[in-house]
Amino acid sequence: MDWITVLRAQQADFIQRLKFGCLLRCEKEGLHSELSVIHGDSLKRLRDFCWEMADKFKRNAPVRKIFINNMQGKLAEEVVKSRLAGTVSKVDYEIKHGGDGQVDFRLNSDTSIGIQVKSCQCWNNQFLDKVSWSLTEEEIKKNSVLVCILIKGKLEDDQAKSFNLIFAGFLPTNMMKTTYGKSSVGINELLYGGGLHNYLTGLVSPKNNNSHELSDYVSLGSLCYQKGNYQEAINNYNHALKTNLNLVKAYYCRGLAYLALQDKQQSIKDFTNAIKIDSNFAPAYYNRGLVYCYIEKREVAIADFTEAIKINPNYVAAYIHRGQTLVQIGEKQGALADFQKVADLYLKQGRQADYQNTLNTITKLLHSSSC
Repeated sequence: MDWITVLRAQQADFIQRLKFGCLLRCEKEGLHSELSVIHGDSLKRLRDFCWEMADKFKRNAPVRKIFINNMQGKLAEEVVKSRLAGTVSKVDYEIKHGGDGQVDFRLNSDTSIGIQVKSCQCWNNQFLDKVSWSLTEEEIKKNSVLVCILIKGKLEDDQAKSFNLIFAGFLPTNMMKTTYGKSSVGINELLYGGGLHNYLTGLVSPKNNNSHELSDYVSLGSLCYQKGNYQEAINNYNHALKTNLNLVKAYYCRGLAYLALQDKQQSIKDFTNAIKIDSNFAPAYYNRGLVYCYIEKREVAIADFTEAIKINPNYVAAYIHRGQTLVQIGEKQGALADFQKVADLYLKQGRQADYQNTLNTITKLLHSSSC
C-alpha cells in the first residue's frame, strides 16, 4: 500500500469525524492539529493588520471587502505557520500591494519549494461536499503543495472573540489538473493533513543525505517534474520502481513525464501499469484517455474517460474531454449531456465564469449544423 492510499484513507476518516465535530486539537507548535483556535492578542494583531491593509488600499475595492479577504488569508497562514513551526518562512506582515507573489511560504531547508495556502468559510458541516479550494495555473507552477483551511465563523463579525480553523488537508500540486486556467479540489480529494510535514521533508531529503528510500525518489521525481526537468524526473521514478514494482504513483507520474516528452506509447504503458495495480485510480484512466485522443484513438479515449467518471462522478476534466471527443466522432447528444454536467458542477462550485463559458459552448453546439 503506497503513502497516498494511506493518507486518503485517513482523510476519509477525518471527514466523518469532522461532520460530528470530533477533531484532534494540539496547541503545541510544530505538531499536527486538526483544529486550531485563534483568539486574544493573536486575533487582535491580525485584525489590526487587516484594517491597515483595508485603509491603505481602499481605492482598489470596498474597505470591508479588503478587510475580509485579508483576514481569511492571514488566519489560514497562521494555522500553517503553527503546524509547520521552524520548517517554513514567517508569515508576511508587510503592508504592501501586490500580495505575496503567489507563494505564501517557502521551506527553510529549500527555498525553491513553495507552499500555497487557501481558505474558505464553512458554517455547516453537512455542506462539506460543496466546499472547494481553487488554484490558478500560475500558482500551481510556483508551488509544490496546496494547503487547505476551513474557517468556522463569520469574518464579518467584528465582535467575535475567537475563530476555529480546521486543517482540511493538503495536495501536491503535481496531482492537480487545470481546466480553463484553474484547478479546483474538494475536501474528499485532499490528503490527510497529518502527512504534510513528512511529505515536505521527503521533497528535500535526497539532496541533504545519502538515503535512497523509495519515498525520497518519488518525491524528488515529482519536484523535478514541477521544474520541467522531465528526464531527471523519469530517472528518479525508475529508481523508485527498482525498489517496488507495484508503486502506483511512480508509474503514474512517470507516465506524465513521458507524456511531457511526447513519448506517447511509453506514457500509455505507464498509465496502464498504474491501472493494473489500482483499478480505481481515476487520474490514470483520464490521462491515458488524453494520450489516446492525441493519437486519434477516440473510441478508446472515450472508454477511458468514462471509467474515470464512473470512479469519480464529479471529474470535471473527464466530462469536458469526453464531450470534446464525442463532438469529434459526431455524437452530438452525448456531448451535450457531458457539457451540461460540466455546467452543473461549475454552478455547484460557485465558478460563475466557467459556468457561463460552458453554457456558451452548449449554445454553439446546439446551433451548429454538424459536429
